[in-house]
Amino acid sequence: MKDSDVLDILLVDDEVEVTEELALYLETKGLHCSAVRGGREALQVIQQNPPRLVLTDYAMPRMTGLELLQQIHRLKPDLPVIMMSGNADLEVWAQALKDSAYDYLEKPLHLKGLLSAADRALRGEPSLWRRERAV
Repeated sequence: MKDSDVLDILLVDDEVEVTEELALYLETKGLHCSAVRGGREALQVIQQNPPRLVLTDYAMPRMTGLELLQQIHRLKPDLPVIMMSGNADLEVWAQALKDSAYDYLEKPLHLKGLLSAADRALRGEPSLWRRERAV
């Protein structure tokens, strides 16, 4: 597989506009992205062409972001997953981080913050919140 074939980020969101905007932004930063609309599609991509990072929404039909995170962790425990949500729900945030999410970002996303978190994850660095807890 050539480097250009390596999938950097898999975007998972049932809102097509969100994934299109994120993919466009991330690709201008040199990252190869692919987008799917749900958890089942994401799992198929992960099994066929594992990305280096998954960015998933929490609220999706049929499979929530938390359920997807748990499935990914079983398949690829070292694959970083960043969860995003439009609801500032402390319980969801805590559960996502407990279930090994790399980070949790609130919508509307701050693109520079997203890029920073993605960059850290892709370089294998600990997320900021995990780094703070380790101190």
